[in-house]
Amino acid sequence: MVGCTSFSFWGGKSADKNLVVGRNFDFYVNDKFAENKIICFYNPSAGYKFMMVSWPCMTGVVSGMNEKGLTITINAAKSAIPTGASTPVTLLTREILQYASTIDEAYAIAQKRQLFVSESLMIGSLIDNKTAIIEKISEKKWIFIIPIPAMLFVPIISGPCFC
Repeated sequence: MVGCTSFSFWGGKSADKNLVVGRNFDFYVNDKFAENKIICFYNPSAGYKFMMVSWPCMTGVVSGMNEKGLTITINAAKSAIPTGASTPVTLLTREILQYASTIDEAYAIAQKRQLFVSESLMIGSLIDNKTAIIEKISEKKWIFIIPIPAMLFVPIISGPCFC
């Protein structure tokens, strides 16, 4: 497993047609990875209030939701060993939570940043009532995917599996 699994249902695929998003922390590094997780709530001076699941002293986001109902999960993808420095993905995901309320706004923020490893970001939006994947593959451009109304994301090698 390269990254944690995430899922989303909406439209006619959820019981009440509303957006349902979930994420497992099933990426195994060692037993320490599973310890000391916390839920942090932020009320920044600019942008939206948000919460995140994290570890003590971490400022970036691996999973979270803002007051506008925008959710984000970071799902690692297979990458080459980085040879330079760029924006850490967890700081990009924090910026998205703090300043985006829709999938289009999240995508616009993601396009501004260069990452040095491959990542898949699952973005759920209460306003849009759907979920999308924003994926960065090494040195290639961001790919924006609008999936069908039910999606299971299992980041083993390349991307989402649509149900």
